[in-house]
Order: sequence, then structure tokens, then C-alpha cells
Amino acid sequence: MKNVRLVLKVVGFLLLAFLIFATWYRYTYSMEEAKSFVVNTPESSKTLLIATQGSTFKDSIVSGIISHFRERDLFIQVVDIKALDRIEQSQWDAICLIHTWEYSRPPKAIETFIQASRERERLVVFTTSGDGGFKMEEVDAITGASVMADIPNHLAQLIPKIEEVLTGKWKLTS
Repeated sequence: MKNVRLVLKVVGFLLLAFLIFATWYRYTYSMEEAKSFVVNTPESSKTLLIATQGSTFKDSIVSGIISHFRERDLFIQVVDIKALDRIEQSQWDAICLIHTWEYSRPPKAIETFIQASRERERLVVFTTSGDGGFKMEEVDAITGASVMADIPNHLAQLIPKIEEVLTGKWKLTS
């Protein structure tokens, strides 16, 4: 009987420790909500949606993309990934998804959006993770760790991919 009580106490303590760790981890490493905004006029001839999560690193990536495309006849809308369930993919010439790999998987909003996508050729996905190597198998994603010094390298990969998607779309509609 004493052994059973001891085992229950140890198991209870381990569960409590795990819950405390999980709460700390989520609080420390969870992403903020990204601020929504638009660049250029919705009447532009081309459209780019950027769905992202809020962090200094991801905000810098978004700023770099916008700086590159700002002067073009391109409507850009930035939203948090939580808004993806309200996005009609066919309304966008290109969609750039920027997210962090969390708890050994992409955020549910990203996973659901990609799985529902019938036009994955419009998607440009950038996945960050601790070691920079995780991504969804069903999508050709650019991957990397959230290292500020690597932002120019990531932009050098992302911008040509976005250009490629937009150019392909422009050729289809012209």
C-alpha cells in the first residue's frame, strides 16, 4: 500500500512538473498575433497575400518582402495566420505563408489551409524551426531558423519564389 502511494505521488509530481514546463514553454515560445495591414490599392492588377505570425524575425522578413514589391502595381495584404480560414485562395495571385514549427507540427491554421489548397502552385511557404529543417511534406517550403543575421539569405530565397509565382500568374492572365 505504501508503494502504491509513493508511485502515485511520484506520478502526480511528474505530471505537475510537465504541466508547469508546458505552460512555461508555450508562454516563452508562442508566437504573437501579427498585425494586419495593406500596401497599395486593391485595384492593382496583381495581388499578394502574406499570412504570418508575429515576431521580430518574421516582421523583418515581411518588411523585406514589402520593400521589394512596394513600388509595383501589386496589392499586398498582410494578415495573421489565424485569418486564413476566411481567405479565398482564388482571389490571390500569390500567397506567402510564414510560420513557426510548433510542437513538432505546423500551426493548425497553416496545416488546414495547405491541405485545403487546390492551387498549391500559388503558395510560397517559409517555415522556421529551432534547427531550421522542419516543414510539411506535402509542400515545397523554404526552411530556416529564426536567426536575424540570416534574413538577407532567406529573402534571397523567398523573393524569387514569389516573383516566379506572380510571373506565372501574370502570364496566365495576360
